Amino acid sequence: MAGKEKYARKLGNHLGEQIDAACIVSKPGTTVAATATASIGGAIGAAVATAATSGKGDVNLPPTMALALGGDSFKLVKLGAMTGGPKETVGSFRYAEATGVTLDEKKITTRVTVGFNDGSELHLEAKRVGANKPNIEVLELLRARCG
Repeated sequence: MAGKEKYARKLGNHLGEQIDAACIVSKPGTTVAATATASIGGAIGAAVATAATSGKGDVNLPPTMALALGGDSFKLVKLGAMTGGPKETVGSFRYAEATGVTLDEKKITTRVTVGFNDGSELHLEAKRVGANKPNIEVLELLRARCG
């Protein structure tokens, strides 16, 4: 199994379906924003954080989500701010609707772009270092399933 098996089981129980692999993802720029806020602090950190997460993209997505890979589709699940537990499904996408996945490795994250048949794109990022190394296995499986 790709990723952390226990996390996939937890999401499967929440969603009521078999989840083959799962990891935590975020809107692009969220990791940089959190790092800037923690490193710089105060008003300057907040300004850098706002700049890092603003602009084009999937504005309706929460900052942090779970990516859950099922048999014929993948889902994005909003996570609770305090507990990190799954709350609600914010997106469900069939693998057959995707034209492909691009993975772009950055210093501490991997940027993910999922292209769809209608020309739209979904942009995410996942941490890839330290305890987050299993995230890459999940992203590779996503890429394989999306053609």
